Amino acid sequence: MDILFKCPECKGNALIQMTDEEADEVKQRIQTEGRSPTLIIRCENNHELLVTLYNPRTGEGLGVRDIVVPLRSDKDNSVPKKEKESSEIDWLTKAFGGKS
Repeated sequence: MDILFKCPECKGNALIQMTDEEADEVKQRIQTEGRSPTLIIRCENNHELLVTLYNPRTGEGLGVRDIVVPLRSDKDNSVPKKEKESSEIDWLTKAFGGKS
């Protein structure tokens, strides 16, 4: 299953690719937990995006519910790109705050 959407930062294409089995697991998780998963995706211009999926009322397929572009602090923008590369947990902490 492919889900294509536009990056809100640059209007470039962003693509979520998953197997049918992965899509079924996501749908099942939404039904059982009542929570939509959020994925970290990069658009074609390498912008990091937090993308929340949902299962339409028809129960077929998956769709994009929300796209969030993380805010970067001035301090974070001054760090060289190689030093910025970090784990997903570090990325989420920077995007939403908390101890780093």
